[in-house]
Amino acid sequence: MELFELGLNAWDFNFINKCVAMQCNDDIAAIDTSTKYEAKLLLVNLRGHGRIIIQLEAFEQNNRNKMGRLFFELGTKFLVTGFSLRNKIKIWNMHGELLSVSIVSTSQIFVTDCKLFSNRIFIMSKENVYILQTSYEVNKKSFRVRNDTILGCNKNLGNVDSIACDPKRPSEFLTSHERAGFALHWNLDQEKKRPLRTIMTGFVVDMVKQENILATIGFEDNPGLKLWNIETGNHIKTVMDGLWLSSVKLQGNHLLVSMHADKSLEKVGTLEDKHFKERETLGEEVHDITPSKLVSLDIASSVLQIKDYWKE
Repeated sequence: MELFELGLNAWDFNFINKCVAMQCNDDIAAIDTSTKYEAKLLLVNLRGHGRIIIQLEAFEQNNRNKMGRLFFELGTKFLVTGFSLRNKIKIWNMHGELLSVSIVSTSQIFVTDCKLFSNRIFIMSKENVYILQTSYEVNKKSFRVRNDTILGCNKNLGNVDSIACDPKRPSEFLTSHERAGFALHWNLDQEKKRPLRTIMTGFVVDMVKQENILATIGFEDNPGLKLWNIETGNHIKTVMDGLWLSSVKLQGNHLLVSMHADKSLEKVGTLEDKHFKERETLGEEVHDITPSKLVSLDIASSVLQIKDYWKE
């Protein structure tokens, strides 16, 4: 198993929070290196080991409270950044160059999260889900963003906790809500005003979708990783039953499941197969998976480790 280490200098690691966010694709790791003085992201090239810092915003006195929490989402071709109390997002290419500044809403909104599937950007707020669509070509001259759809959410359901979507079919997705014991299945090609069906999943904090299979986790209220048939709504199987899981990520045929410590699961075949093999219990570092790698960030030693599990 190949292991590459990148020594990250002290000036790269001036964190204000102990919980450090990192997202990766096969080429880039994006790491939140914000301080109490400024918001910034560190982009690390996983192939050539070069580094770029994106300076997002300098905080003036009391300005941080007016902007809210920094959020970002890394796709395969571009990066989305924004702040929870602002109604706009910025889109960057993998070289740290600004491609677009896009207005999400003309009114004040509170953004809870952002998801990126193919060329669609999902901005989740307390009341709505804003869907923006980008051009497929990513270059500074021709890159375009347009506001596509606004999904009005039932206020009685609370915030949208998660969105699951297969990047191959970005118009079809599912949403879970903080006060709902079910997931809603949407298809924008058929109906933009209301969901097609309801899947009685129980409480869900995070979920992923692949073709006709939905995988959900619900922490202590709904332990384990549960698999569902989306068309029928039937429960297929529960994996890691009884464990309180907090997040799940799917890349290719592999899942990364987080609880108190992260655990990497190797999925054999697709989600339609019912055979899962636990690969490794991971440590307290920050972890992410890509279609071909497991990336771990050891904050204490400032080391980024890249493990190519897929070549074993």
